[in-house]
Amino acid sequence: SMLVLLDALEKIKWSDTQLGELFGGLGEEAEAATKAHAAMVDRVEAAAAMALTRLPNKLKSHGVTNGIHAAPTGVSAVAPSTSAALYAIQVVEMREMYKDASSHIQRIERKRQKLGEYVAELLESAAAHVTASVARCKDERVGRIYGAVNMHVLVAAAKGRLDGELAQADVDELVKLEREHRTSLLQRIWEPPLQHLSHVHIPSSLVGSGTGIRKSRDNRHQVKDAFSGFNNELDKILVAKVGWKVQDDELRGEMVEEHTSWVLRVYEAFYRNYASLPFSRHPDKYVRFTPDGIRGIIQDQLFRGD
Repeated sequence: SMLVLLDALEKIKWSDTQLGELFGGLGEEAEAATKAHAAMVDRVEAAAAMALTRLPNKLKSHGVTNGIHAAPTGVSAVAPSTSAALYAIQVVEMREMYKDASSHIQRIERKRQKLGEYVAELLESAAAHVTASVARCKDERVGRIYGAVNMHVLVAAAKGRLDGELAQADVDELVKLEREHRTSLLQRIWEPPLQHLSHVHIPSSLVGSGTGIRKSRDNRHQVKDAFSGFNNELDKILVAKVGWKVQDDELRGEMVEEHTSWVLRVYEAFYRNYASLPFSRHPDKYVRFTPDGIRGIIQDQLFRGD
């Protein structure tokens, strides 16, 4: 209702020129029409001012004590607690827009600092709710996606309030939490396949010539097991990714770039060292993915929910 009132003010507050154009043809009734319009604007402004005055306690009771919201089991979404904090920020921005509109709005300017404190409190509470929800999620990967999505929304909102309502330290803490969720997600998804590539222990002198691979059954099996283990874990990712969705294009792009960079750094090195060596009579059975193929999987399929 508060946002509706402020939106109504934007539509009905006319300049003297606009009033003259509108009521100029009314003759003697123009003055009465102008006064009636002014009275209507005054009533709407008074109602908006009253709503703003009551807002902090409303927000506190609704947003901060709303309990922990469970993370979704599939598609990521913005948590209700996050939405409460974003609503508070939206109200602050609307209030700023109309703070000079009339004496009614000016009277509540002293509420600025207190309302800002509630915004910071709601952001902190929302971040805590997100973290708790991630911990309660059965699939840690889904939970971390949920956490990354929500924290990204909070960070973006907080960065827009650095002109008075929030301190840099408030924003820095949210950025830190978002980074933790994204780093944990990266590790949780890719450590299982990549750890297989670290189990190959063949002297570089033997790798370079291929002789050590051809003559040693153990060396050949190390390479086979590494590629097979990587392939099997990647197959599991391709099945699980159906439940992973990040709707925000900007965030999805950032996460895809992070995952591409981290995975290819390891896989390209392993592929370069071992893919062309004579470790099997049927190398295609083991070397199923080129580095470009891995890049395509991450960039075209990951975090799209399909």
